[in-house]
Amino acid sequence: ALDDLTGLTGKEEDYWTTSISMKQDVAAFFRGIAASWTALEVGAYRGYTTRVLSRVFGTVISVDASDAFLRHSRESNADRDNVVYAHLHTRIDG
Repeated sequence: ALDDLTGLTGKEEDYWTTSISMKQDVAAFFRGIAASWTALEVGAYRGYTTRVLSRVFGTVISVDASDAFLRHSRESNADRDNVVYAHLHTRIDG
């Protein structure tokens, strides 16, 4: 359930991710209105925020330039079936 956001990783544990309060704010703001929407997450990192987005939005397109980060995100969110992963590096691919 969306109300259970325990176990989230925030800046206290990993400097490069979003804060737990940001994750909670996104979940609270979009709860109930975004179930049929698609979120585009640019810079997915290790998938900590991806997990929250996938609980709020109908589909999440998760983009990162690092294959390693995408692999980590895919593994840690393996139970989420509404995330599409895309490897994109703007300087190389754009």
